[in-house]
Amino acid sequence: MQSAHGAIASLPAGQDEWWLVAMGAALLTAAVLFLAAGWRLHRDRQRLCDALDQFGESDFQSVPEGLDSLTLKPVAEAWDRLMPRVQTAMAMLEWSARHDPITDLLNSVSFKLAVQAHLAGAQGQGVLLVMGVSELKKVNDSLGHAGGDQMLCALADRLRLAIHALADGFGADEEPLAGRLGGDEFALFLPGEHQRADIERYIQRLQRALGEPLHIGSQSLRVKLSIGVAVGGAGAVEPQYDQLLAAADSAMSRVRSEGQGGYLFFSPAMRRAADEILEKELAIRHALERGEFCLHYQPQFNLRSGIVDSVEALIRWNHPTRGLVFPGDFIPFAETYGLIDDIGDWVMMEAIRTAARWNAEGRPLRVSINVSPKQLYRIELIPMIRACLARFSLPPELLEIEITEAAIMRHEEFSLQRIEGLRRDGVAVALDDFGTGYSNIAQLMSLPMDRLKLDRSLLDAIVTDRRQQVVAVALIGLGRELGYEVVAEGVEDERQFALLKTAGCDYIQGYYLAKPLPEADLFARIAAIRADMQTNMREVPDRGQA
Repeated sequence: MQSAHGAIASLPAGQDEWWLVAMGAALLTAAVLFLAAGWRLHRDRQRLCDALDQFGESDFQSVPEGLDSLTLKPVAEAWDRLMPRVQTAMAMLEWSARHDPITDLLNSVSFKLAVQAHLAGAQGQGVLLVMGVSELKKVNDSLGHAGGDQMLCALADRLRLAIHALADGFGADEEPLAGRLGGDEFALFLPGEHQRADIERYIQRLQRALGEPLHIGSQSLRVKLSIGVAVGGAGAVEPQYDQLLAAADSAMSRVRSEGQGGYLFFSPAMRRAADEILEKELAIRHALERGEFCLHYQPQFNLRSGIVDSVEALIRWNHPTRGLVFPGDFIPFAETYGLIDDIGDWVMMEAIRTAARWNAEGRPLRVSINVSPKQLYRIELIPMIRACLARFSLPPELLEIEITEAAIMRHEEFSLQRIEGLRRDGVAVALDDFGTGYSNIAQLMSLPMDRLKLDRSLLDAIVTDRRQQVVAVALIGLGRELGYEVVAEGVEDERQFALLKTAGCDYIQGYYLAKPLPEADLFARIAAIRADMQTNMREVPDRGQA
């Protein structure tokens, strides 16, 4: 093949210049066309980018400008086809963002915004009802969460119908707002200023409408509403939404705690009570953080060996202003408001740590620790005890856990599994406060326990009341025959001591020996008890050893 140079050389004379000019013109034209096409592509690309920016900043209701060029016409047509689908998707997203996915009522955020907008108005007043619904947990447990969702949907439908049915009789200028706050709680806001009697009539009619039997699956349920009522707006008890919600929720919780349903109007006294609860809760949390809790130990005297070989650990609070606070002033509160786990963990660790140190010092004492029902049901209980025993190198036989019969019976099968697990680890278990409330004598035959602690109420009149004496002596004998060591709590005087020793009791505990003592005073008192008891033990016969 000839080269380009060869081809030009073979042209007739005078034609080579023309051919070069033609080739140059062709190349220049191609370059111009290429640049023009590139410019149009760049322009259309920029128009498309601008259109996308406009679309992103718009309300998605119109086609952006700039798509009218010939080359972008197909894009504009595709955009027209896309627009309805975008608008539909946006409407669905907006609805989902504002409504509860189960009931289609306003969700908690949208309900709050709507009520806030109303209260912010010049004459913004209204009444907030927070409604707690009973039976949801039972439905979830028996029919699954699908059944629970069905129940919530049915209640939401009834609530919507009730709002419309009650509108004429209530005299409100604006339609009430209904929402689901979450879980089993609904909310209803009644705009405007209303007399208390009118509000009560409205609530009573609402309760009747929502309280009709619900048919969920094969079950027919009649739900109970616990309703808290708070008035909001200018000059009202609770003017802002957050305070209004807290007030209504506080009143609802008070109704729910009574378990009968009904309604209650919030009052300033309830706010003071709520503030006191919060203050006490924070004080207990700070006490844990600052190390204000301490343990006192009450000796348990072994009537067989004549020595103190075990103690019960009892918590005290060194309050910065109130001084020494006893557990009856804060333990029930801690159990009610979810603080008992942290306190119980601290007691367990501190008692095991102290018992391990005593054992290392050659002063072994079995330490007995009370475990509340909530602690007993915690999955972490046994692993936590094992970890503490291992961490401080305490032999498990120097630890005893005290559990009440009421705690066991609440969830019997699970509780017995926990007790058997503790005993397999070598930890002793005592049945505490036996004789209080409903004590099942027959239950003693099957409980896997090591010790039986008779409550002090069985000993109050053991010396003067023949019937009480007979019962106490019989329980001591029964406990021993069933293989338990029997501990008598609340022994206050020498006559009780003598009777209990004669009856064959294994241990005594109470102010006759010593009150609960700080560690600094414990061992001196133990030595004094041993010296005092040597004489008494010789003078009193022991039926259990006879």
